[in-house]
Amino acid sequence: MVHSEQTAAHHPGEVAPVAGLDLGVPGCTDAVEIGRGGFGMVYRAWQPDFSRSVAVKVLAADWHGPSRARFERELKVLGRLSDHPHIVTLHQAGRTAGGNPYLLMAYEEGGSLAARLAAGR
Repeated sequence: MVHSEQTAAHHPGEVAPVAGLDLGVPGCTDAVEIGRGGFGMVYRAWQPDFSRSVAVKVLAADWHGPSRARFERELKVLGRLSDHPHIVTLHQAGRTAGGNPYLLMAYEEGGSLAARLAAGR
C-alpha cells in the first residue's frame, strides 16, 4: 500500500507504531491515514500480536450501493491473487466495529503505484 509519512524503524524492516486512530478492526492499533480516494481510506496500523505494520483499507462510501459490488470484487480478486509476488497479500477482511467493510493487507513501503510511475520507477 502507499506510504506518505515519516516513521522510525521499530525492528529491522518494520515501521514503529505511532499513536493514532482506533479503526475498530480487531487486533489493530494506532492507525494513521496514508491514502484516500472515492472508494475509501487506507490506514497504516500496528498489529502488536505479530509485531508488524499492516495496511487497512476501509470502505467509506455507501455499503449498499455500487461500492459494495466493487468491494466484493476486489476482495475476491485479492484473495485469489494474494500469493502472487507482485500483488499485495490480503490477510483478512471484515467489518469495523462501526460496520464499515475493510481489507487488512500487507503494508508495503515506498509510496503509491501512481507516484512510482510518475517518477519512472
